[in-house]
Amino acid sequence: MKAALKYQILEFKKSTVIFYIIVLLVHVFFASIITVNDTTFRSDGGFEVATIIYLFISGLNSFKETFGMFIQNGVSRKTMFLSRTVSFLVISLIMVFMNFIFVRVLGLLNSSRFSVTDMYENIFEKRVDTINGLTRGFESLMLSLGVYLIAISLGYLITVAYYRMNKAGKLAVSVGVPVSVFVLLPMIDLTLDGRITSFMAKILTTIIGIRSGYPYYMYITSIIAFALFIMLSWFLMRKAVDKN
Repeated sequence: MKAALKYQILEFKKSTVIFYIIVLLVHVFFASIITVNDTTFRSDGGFEVATIIYLFISGLNSFKETFGMFIQNGVSRKTMFLSRTVSFLVISLIMVFMNFIFVRVLGLLNSSRFSVTDMYENIFEKRVDTINGLTRGFESLMLSLGVYLIAISLGYLITVAYYRMNKAGKLAVSVGVPVSVFVLLPMIDLTLDGRITSFMAKILTTIIGIRSGYPYYMYITSIIAFALFIMLSWFLMRKAVDKN
């Protein structure tokens, strides 16, 4: 378990370092540009959004090679699953604190022309002014952690599901889902005067906590979503075989 956990955490080491170098260079570049040009730069939750995309893609690349290597070395599927789950928690926690520090440091440069804020501040702008700094910091960290766990576990679920599918299933999902979401759903919604979109937006803003103004709804949603994605991944991988 310890060796499997260490191996899976170290899988993220190189790519995470590269990710932070790129993101920091982008912010430094724009910070430098505005000193010589009459331009402005705003990064409203940019660190978190970039991290969400990175973790989702990382989740998509976290199964096949590791699974094959562990199977060949006699590691049980249960050990793979538990160590992978813990590795997701560890890497998400590391990135939560890294982002928190970077946003606060870059925030010292905030001015009328350069602005870096976090996701929490943009979603719960009204709440920020009513709570103390300690509470704000805690809620910001918890919000980021929840979103990161959702992103990486969803990516993992998708890649495990694709691994278990045959070619026909992969083709059906790859074509059917985008067509349903971006073609059929908008067409049906148009005939219903936007009621589907309105209903979905109402549910989304409720479970995130935007309607109520409290981030604790998002914490509950994150726990449920992460647990659901991880358990579905386990049901899919427990009978998976090495296709190579």
